[in-house]
Amino acid sequence: ALLPHLSKLAIDNKRSEVREQLVRAIKMVAVLTIPSGVAFLLFGPLITRVLFFGIAKSDAIYIGNVLSALGVGLVAFSINIILIRGFNAFEDTRTQVLSILAINLVSVALSYLSLNVLSSKWVTVGLGLAFSISYMVGLLVTLALLKRHTGRILISDFFSQHLRLL
Repeated sequence: ALLPHLSKLAIDNKRSEVREQLVRAIKMVAVLTIPSGVAFLLFGPLITRVLFFGIAKSDAIYIGNVLSALGVGLVAFSINIILIRGFNAFEDTRTQVLSILAINLVSVALSYLSLNVLSSKWVTVGLGLAFSISYMVGLLVTLALLKRHTGRILISDFFSQHLRLL
């Protein structure tokens, strides 16, 4: 629902309004992603033990540890998805590739590190954490690249609300 409105604002060259709508969307999505991310981080093994009651308890706990690791990056992931809509509104699919490339490079490097440093029991949890960290780095890259279209979007534009939700 956000993209058509952003596209209309972009066509009308209302860049500051595009920025405001992106920040508004980030704040709205945070109402779900922050509590979910905290729940996944703190209660991942418990959640998966309840959901996957038909498998061995140790397997459910392991899946929960992976869920916890992925929960760390849930908020950054959701913000990235929203900010990519900003590139789409301005019909700039090339620049968003740089953001995705940065995310993937960090993810691959940290995944490789996890594979070589962690014991085989913890590699998948390390991969989840690698993805989480890559989205945090990607968020910074996306914000830096998007400012060309919308002006600077600062983390402080939504951080206080995120902190209250946390």
